[in-house]
Amino acid sequence: MKLIGNIFVLLFYAASLISGGAFFHRLYKERRSMWTGTLLSLFLLSLFFSSVFTVFTYSQEIQKSSFWMGVLTVSVTALALFLVFFPLAFLLLYFIQGIQILRKEGFKFHNLLSLAFSIGLFLFLFLFPRVSFFAAYPVLEALYLVVILSLSYLLFLAAMYAFSAVLNLVHLRKNQGFHYIIVLGCGILGEKMTPLLRNRVDKGISLLEKNPDAKLVLSGGMGPGESITEAECMKRYILSKGISASRILIEDQSKNTYENLLFSKAKIEEDSSEEKPSLAIVTTSYHVFRALILAKKLHISCKGFGGKTKWYFTLNAILREFVAYLRISYRTHLCVIVSVNLLALFAYYFYKF
Repeated sequence: MKLIGNIFVLLFYAASLISGGAFFHRLYKERRSMWTGTLLSLFLLSLFFSSVFTVFTYSQEIQKSSFWMGVLTVSVTALALFLVFFPLAFLLLYFIQGIQILRKEGFKFHNLLSLAFSIGLFLFLFLFPRVSFFAAYPVLEALYLVVILSLSYLLFLAAMYAFSAVLNLVHLRKNQGFHYIIVLGCGILGEKMTPLLRNRVDKGISLLEKNPDAKLVLSGGMGPGESITEAECMKRYILSKGISASRILIEDQSKNTYENLLFSKAKIEEDSSEEKPSLAIVTTSYHVFRALILAKKLHISCKGFGGKTKWYFTLNAILREFVAYLRISYRTHLCVIVSVNLLALFAYYFYKF
């Protein structure tokens, strides 16, 4: 029995080394992918199961040490509390935030996402599994299986998106020898800069100060309710901070994030003497990861930095960003969902009949 335990311990530690190595390699080489968060999750799960099998395999030796028994007791208690209370705390946080954003930002469809998500997740986790009236009907039972698998995959995907988004905001140093810092625009009121845009620009200025050879690329056209372009609005604000106009490039034709990046890339290619200039993208924190994914599709090598925003708005915005991510990658994930469900249905009917 101990031999089997040792084999599992070795297998999971090997999995930890492989997944950990793959994670750190991707973090260093190309972190702009859902694989970043997925590999981190695999690494942590491998470490967890390695610890569990180590405890079971060497339980007799551990019991002889009061120190290790204390560590084990505290760890198991903490894990149990986390598994029980984290889903509830997560649901409650999103529910409270959903109410708060409606109070502060108004009753709009996109502001309902947090509240709808918390209610839907509660139904999925606590009520949906208790529904069993259709167990006597194979077709309905198969449909139930498809819904469960599809929603579980989307929840997993959302978690991996969140992990990857956070990892793409982590930078050990801001002075990375950037040549250009692209600041993505967002809506303004007439000629007035909004707090959301000001936070982005302030982050861009902060990076500019730490990268003395860099230039700011201010990207944003004119939308409804705007008297000047977003790029011009940003430029006026930056000049008022005493920054030289020679360190500013203007891109004022774009209407969305994709065009922000595409047109900014063209401006940089016109201006740069470097074959492969080092780039940074600055936007609001919750928007960074999707901007980086779009940049990757446009073959723009860059790193992302985020400006601050209100916490209650961030949770709702993350859901909006995830939905927007699904729009640009739905074919891949639809293929995965269909493939998984076909295999599950095949196994279901093989077992049932």
